[in-house]
Amino acid sequence: MSSLSALLVLRLLADDDAAIDPCAGPPRDPHALAEPRLVDHAVTAGEHIAGIAVRYGVDPRTVTQENDLDPWVRNVRAGKRLRVLARRIPPARERITVHVQPGQSWSAIAIAHRVPARMLRAYNWRKKALREGDAIVVWTDPGAPRTLHGPSTAVQPPTFEPLPGGLSKGRPQVGRIVHAVELPESHCYRRGKPEWMWGSSHTIVELQRAVMRLRYDAGYRGELEIGAISLRRGGRFPPHRSHQSGRDVDIRLPLLPGIARRRSPHPDEVDWAATWALVDALLAGGEVQVVFLAAKLQRRLYEAARWQGVAHERLGELLQALDPDRLGTVIRDAEGHDGHLHVRFACSPSEPDCRG
Repeated sequence: MSSLSALLVLRLLADDDAAIDPCAGPPRDPHALAEPRLVDHAVTAGEHIAGIAVRYGVDPRTVTQENDLDPWVRNVRAGKRLRVLARRIPPARERITVHVQPGQSWSAIAIAHRVPARMLRAYNWRKKALREGDAIVVWTDPGAPRTLHGPSTAVQPPTFEPLPGGLSKGRPQVGRIVHAVELPESHCYRRGKPEWMWGSSHTIVELQRAVMRLRYDAGYRGELEIGAISLRRGGRFPPHRSHQSGRDVDIRLPLLPGIARRRSPHPDEVDWAATWALVDALLAGGEVQVVFLAAKLQRRLYEAARWQGVAHERLGELLQALDPDRLGTVIRDAEGHDGHLHVRFACSPSEPDCRG
């Protein structure tokens, strides 16, 4: 076993410390049921099947099956009643009234109360424009699942020293790897096929560091899946157009509790708070060159980041979808990137033949 593999096993943790291990899985949901219970749910304005399913801790496909709906149905009309075999019963949503302040937008109100802007508009569908002093209805959800639990201080994360060996040569679209390094197995993430888990030393180490920041600093306790990096010698890797030089990494979008893994999840099934925490952990290392994510999903990422206190100005510098004409954004649109983040790490100073 390599020194890197040994670090990743995380034997620093004793068995009785599993409860504080950020990689040990989510803590018990306080709203979970000992046995599933059939509930009658009245659909409210703006609700999607996915959001309803997450609320009760089940996969959306079970909701469509229970109610004899076509499997591709995403939306149902407000007022319709659905049978749900619930695995959790959260507290009721809370209705509050907000009075519009001078210059406030729908987005600003939604961010202030941690609700999606599209849901806020649905709650107030009769109101076409905002005016100062208007009374706006906001429904908050105190029982929404939480997957970020803050910094872990009981146990120190492992450290990862620079590795000799794996060198990236050429460009991501036309390149190869010399002495490639395999991403080791770990209980901190799931891997795709082993033959897809090869990269440059620099990429593998920086990816490990980002995972530890996500786990130990943000306290993410959900599932994390590394889909693909490169083949052992690099080179062509169909159907990918890049992934040839050991610097590109596909990471599946984190999903909300209860959602089964699928190639292209509905946006309501994605854990956007965890997705932003993942992006933040990747960028914190200063070695990520670009992240590809479909533009239609970048607005969801924006809202999640704003809920976590990130300034609009910083996000304007990062997200291409906020200003398509802006040059140099890190998070860029790419067709087909609606179920995963495509992360490209920079060349290291020790890779003279690596090209951007």
